[in-house]
Amino acid sequence: MSITITGLVLLTVGCQGPNHEPSDQSSMVTSSPSSTETADTASPPPTLNELPESPRCDQGALPSGFTCVNSVEPSIAVELRYATTSNFTGAVVDGYESETAAIVLADVATALARVQADLKQEGLGLLIFDAYRPTRAVAHFVAWSKNSDTSTKQEFYPNLAKSDLLRLGYIAEHSNHSLGTAVDVTLVILASGEPLDMGSDFDLFDNRSHYQTSGLTSTQSANRTRLRQAMQAQGFTPYSNEWWHFNHSNARTQGAQNFPVR
Repeated sequence: MSITITGLVLLTVGCQGPNHEPSDQSSMVTSSPSSTETADTASPPPTLNELPESPRCDQGALPSGFTCVNSVEPSIAVELRYATTSNFTGAVVDGYESETAAIVLADVATALARVQADLKQEGLGLLIFDAYRPTRAVAHFVAWSKNSDTSTKQEFYPNLAKSDLLRLGYIAEHSNHSLGTAVDVTLVILASGEPLDMGSDFDLFDNRSHYQTSGLTSTQSANRTRLRQAMQAQGFTPYSNEWWHFNHSNARTQGAQNFPVR
């Protein structure tokens, strides 16, 4: 599908919509034999926006200074790939116990909320692929980069040798994610939740993921630019080799952390 935003046609790729829970059946009451059966007056079923959400993050278990993004701005979508097997390691990554617990420093969450408010004016929003990352997960990535398993090569690093990923900076021994200052994000259409076409998938280790790579369509380039502009306007610094990665260097850090994502 496509959508026109600020004079540009933004192409999107599909994603699954929310699941609807079945509503309870109205209870039936039988009157005396001389009267007809009548149904209790039932309240209208709740709309999707009125349905209670499952907790996305254990706010009370977080160290001082850290917060759940959705406690600050509930409309930001979250899809933590490292809590699933759908990531470049092919396994759930050490330290990830939730697919929806996007955790960052409080300053960073406030900045993300400002980004979201800006994007909402255009019918857009953020989707977070990763936020705070425990140091055990960083170690998991490094260990993976040195083992012989290449089962995810075709999807995530088709044009590179796995042994080169660390040297080229796609895998790092230390990460700003562990400080709670970095996020991996993309843009979605708020009404549908569909991501915009950025020209490459998240965590594709390839030149195509570089912000200024060649071969992008005008729409893909415009989408990357809109994301970068929105993030930079609120103090985030981009990483040229990954269009999705941004770091908020002005946040008050407490050093690398290793508590689990839950």
